[in-house]
Amino acid sequence: MSGATVAPLMKVTVSCGAAAPHAGRRELAFIFGVGPEGLVPFELALFGHAVGEEVRFTVAAGEAGRFFGHLAPAALRLFDRDAEALLAARIEAVERPDPREVVRALAETTGHGPCDCGCGCGR
Repeated sequence: MSGATVAPLMKVTVSCGAAAPHAGRRELAFIFGVGPEGLVPFELALFGHAVGEEVRFTVAAGEAGRFFGHLAPAALRLFDRDAEALLAARIEAVERPDPREVVRALAETTGHGPCDCGCGCGR
């Protein structure tokens, strides 16, 4: 969806990694706004931005679980969660998901826990 912006219940794909020149990035795709805790700080940082835009943010040492919330299991593969990190996320795609994808995402967020994956979600 060209020109689309990040909004609730849209499928968002970002390439995310350290905000350093030539840093490696990984792709992360998720349904925006379906977490049990509401919008997490990571989603709030992306909200309203368009495809092609890059968003930079700092994640404080030890705060990664709170910052990424239900997205932490996937996002924490991007950096060292025990150190402060300056990250960048480039919005690669925003598209309307198939309703089954939304239901699947909702089920996955409620099924996360009790957790010992090291994501820091506290469940």
